Amino acid sequence: MRKSLVLVLAAVLILGLASVSLAKVLDPKVEPGQIGKYGGTFVDYSINDPKTFNLVTAKETSSTGVLSLLVFEGLTEVNYETMEIEPALAKSWKFSDGGKVCTFQLRRGVTWQDGQPFTADDVVFSYQMYFDPAVGSSTRDVFMIDGQLPQVKKIDTYTVQFILPKPFAPFLVNASAEILPKHKLEKAYKEGKLTETWGINTPVKEIVGTGPWRLADFKPGQRLVYTRNPNYWRVDKAGHTLPYLTRYIIEIVPNLETASLKFRSGELSAYEVRGEEYRLYKQGEKQGNYTVYNGGPTYATLFLVFNQNPNVTKEPKLSWFTNVKFRQALAYAIDKKTMIETIYDGNAVPQWAAISPAQKYYSNPKVKEYPYDLKKAQAVLAEAGFKKDAQGVLRDPKGNAVEFVINTNSGNSVRERALNIISEDFKKLGIKAIAQPMDFNKLVENLTTPNPWDAILIGLTGTYDPNGSSNTFGSWGGLHMWWPRQKEPATQWEARIDELMRQGAVTMEPSERRKIYFEVQDILAEQVPMIYTVTPTYLGAIRNTFGNAKVNAAGGYAWNSWQLFIKK
Repeated sequence: MRKSLVLVLAAVLILGLASVSLAKVLDPKVEPGQIGKYGGTFVDYSINDPKTFNLVTAKETSSTGVLSLLVFEGLTEVNYETMEIEPALAKSWKFSDGGKVCTFQLRRGVTWQDGQPFTADDVVFSYQMYFDPAVGSSTRDVFMIDGQLPQVKKIDTYTVQFILPKPFAPFLVNASAEILPKHKLEKAYKEGKLTETWGINTPVKEIVGTGPWRLADFKPGQRLVYTRNPNYWRVDKAGHTLPYLTRYIIEIVPNLETASLKFRSGELSAYEVRGEEYRLYKQGEKQGNYTVYNGGPTYATLFLVFNQNPNVTKEPKLSWFTNVKFRQALAYAIDKKTMIETIYDGNAVPQWAAISPAQKYYSNPKVKEYPYDLKKAQAVLAEAGFKKDAQGVLRDPKGNAVEFVINTNSGNSVRERALNIISEDFKKLGIKAIAQPMDFNKLVENLTTPNPWDAILIGLTGTYDPNGSSNTFGSWGGLHMWWPRQKEPATQWEARIDELMRQGAVTMEPSERRKIYFEVQDILAEQVPMIYTVTPTYLGAIRNTFGNAKVNAAGGYAWNSWQLFIKK
């Protein structure tokens, strides 16, 4: 799901389909939908520059959002309209040996954007990088099966086989991990320089994928420009090569307010409407020639997390943040109702479980809840030995004043406003919580490396399958934010979650998996290492000039960019 913005709506050049040759790919994927016309530009937006063009090591959406679905693709993909797993770079697959072996047949004739052939060697190489512990990829975490990783073997030029330690329920959705070009990255990988490769200073012509768009230009702080891949492997029902559009642009804007202004002034192709703007945007649909789609609750989460890593958090803060009573008390002190009313204008719901209510089957509706109750918060703090002094300052059992910094990403006005509400709520308990927005990429760096920080308000995009959260819920994970990549689980409850996440991965019966993930959510709700706040409603606005728009909460408004076209 990408946020999108159009800074300049380019003039549209409509060409006849007859002027474009039919697909040369031997195994193209035929896409449903209306047959469109060639030409035109879609302009998307981001409030941050990418941190890297290296998807193996990227952990932040500012990087993945400008590459996934646009430049790089996996063996499989999620159809965000049907929510089914479909073939992508693999045209088919077959399971054998009781579900422990999966053999993929690759599409023949697919090429990298520099003309080199896409083959099984690229697949094997990509997973070699992903699975290498020295690389530190988050993809490794979600493929871990009872502490083991699959073996990936080349059978022939267009056949790849995955040998799993056990049947693995989320395997096909995980196989959507992007495939990267061996001929571009092998040398750096062998020399141990992969993490230094494909940084944002790399000439964009070096960044080649198999996707619908090739990165043509990048100006930091301004924009990323993509041009149509003329040799793409998807076609329409008439056999014409997709995408229809000529260019895709992502403008870098300083904040969401700028994005909103540009959309309303007619410069944007699409915009992710904030809840507080919904009425304004609905009223302006006809005049602005756009439609606002209500996609229901998003998969995304917004939560507060405290740094419990003893290697970087010093006393007395470590004692506070590792105290479950302290975390529970602060959970009672967050006014979700005010957030929903003032930030989202009612277009959000409280989130209690660690899995968003958008994942209806796996979201636990009966976890422990923490309704806004300052008296309850004070009582729980008192149980842990915290009390206010005569000046109203909250002090811990040793007399230390409770004071810490909460960071969030600057430029995101929704999070900045939520942070201010939380800071004021904590102030009522006698806590000095200093709201301090910072650059998003620096924020993610703090979360994923052993840097000192106190608390962070941030969100995750959510996943199709609960196992996608294993790198967050599992103590081994790189996004186990309160203490990443633990060698051994620090607590009994983390050890139990580790056990459950492993069980959930290898349990094939959906109802049994559901029970497992319900227990995970029960534990997280009791221990509150992440204090969840609210889940917004997805409100996506896109110009009526675009055909084949398929807007929803899971994919956003441009997940099928290869099908979009300009109507006459």
